[in-house]
Amino acid sequence: MGSCCGGRGGRRTRCCSPPRSGTTAAATTARAEGYWSSFKTKPNEVVVHGELGWGAAGLGGTAAGLGARQWGHRPPLGTVSPELFSVPELSVEGSREPPEGSALTLVCVTRSSPLRPPVTLRHLFYRDGVVVGGPQGSPRHQLRALALRDSGSYACEARAEAAKVQKRSNPVTITVRRVPVAGVTLTAQPPGGQVAEGEGLVLSCTAGGGTRPLVFSWYREGQDQPLAQGSRYELPAARPEDGGHYLCRATDGVTAANSSLLQVTVVVPVAGATVRVAGTEAAVMEALGTEGERLNLSCAVRVGTAPVAFRWLRDGEEVGEGPLLALGPLGQGHVGSYQCVATNRLGARRAFQERSPPVALSVTPWGQGQRRGRALAGGLSVSLLVLVAACAALGWHLWRRRHPGG
Repeated sequence: MGSCCGGRGGRRTRCCSPPRSGTTAAATTARAEGYWSSFKTKPNEVVVHGELGWGAAGLGGTAAGLGARQWGHRPPLGTVSPELFSVPELSVEGSREPPEGSALTLVCVTRSSPLRPPVTLRHLFYRDGVVVGGPQGSPRHQLRALALRDSGSYACEARAEAAKVQKRSNPVTITVRRVPVAGVTLTAQPPGGQVAEGEGLVLSCTAGGGTRPLVFSWYREGQDQPLAQGSRYELPAARPEDGGHYLCRATDGVTAANSSLLQVTVVVPVAGATVRVAGTEAAVMEALGTEGERLNLSCAVRVGTAPVAFRWLRDGEEVGEGPLLALGPLGQGHVGSYQCVATNRLGARRAFQERSPPVALSVTPWGQGQRRGRALAGGLSVSLLVLVAACAALGWHLWRRRHPGG
């Protein structure tokens, strides 16, 4: 039987001497200030129960190696030997200075003691002392779509809740890098930035990179002041004067980038088509020509965005293209109802058309025109003779009145 050890504060402590050298099997029980620990020993083997058990590390792994100063005394608080698990290390899969928007994974690495029974660990992850993940069974924690606010000092903690043991890693600093604004793109609806007068147009701006939130501003070429702010710019009823080159600018307050220029075209549909006889200013509803002569008809529109195309119809059948229709030498085959059709386009699939009022063309036969000319000339000669005779009679009368004695 071993000797007794003195206690503190007048309390007696019953303790046991170390087992004798060479003992093949022994059981020892110690009680020191209410602390109990029991183990069985074999040569070169120590089994310790409890995380805060008696130290065996550095003592050769046998009960015989326990020193007299340790035997029969409660081990110092915090002594871990052998440990349930090691102090965790925080591993970072990826760069510790990742760019904004990227992802990385944190791994809480621990090692279990082969001398201790397996334990179930729970893991927590901290940023600047605040829990950002866990408690969870998995030792991995993924950070997705990193932002500047995710920068900080990270640590992980492993807990063996059944044994009431928890250990925290050393901190690891992660700094999220700002991404410059880039890839600014301007799109339009309708596509291409072409719109008819009075219709709506919407411009949209996006950025492929940059620290959020981004501020978008809209500019028109040649103007220093922005038209508006926001990722969309809308023209609810486009006017011809709204046409021009537009761009958007994106900024995160530190860096900025511009989109490419987009040309906005406001197409005015053709309207007010009229036909004139070439060389005259007034629009006509009728035209008269003489057989064998030449006659030119011209077509114009009151409004319409260029280019404007013209086609000519006679009695509904196409007879020519262009703003001028040359007819001649005239014949009876030219008689009919003429119209011009003016067309302009909005893109490749949309067209605007306007027809002029019809113009009736009559052609007088050449012979009939000659007879009419001779008859007209004869009539003018007779009238001229009568006029001359009347003037002569009037002059004679006036002369007689002035010279009564002549």
